[in-house]
Amino acid sequence: MYLDAVGKTKIIKSSKSKGELTFKEIVHKECEDSEEVILQLKALQKSYEENPVYELLHGLKDRMSICFKDKLTDEEICFYASD
Repeated sequence: MYLDAVGKTKIIKSSKSKGELTFKEIVHKECEDSEEVILQLKALQKSYEENPVYELLHGLKDRMSICFKDKLTDEEICFYASD
């Protein structure tokens, strides 16, 4: 799970509302190295898991990204690393 590169690794927030065909993506955070990426994704996962509005679709154990669904609006929210 090493993502170290010449530049900073970005954590991308990708979201799609119910009924939309495409995801909206923004840079959530820039990280110095893969360790920081993992720590940030773990913190995001914990934060979303503690909120009863969100349902975990997949976490870091499954892949190098996390994805949640808003139970009230059906919006899908994912975070993943990209260089």
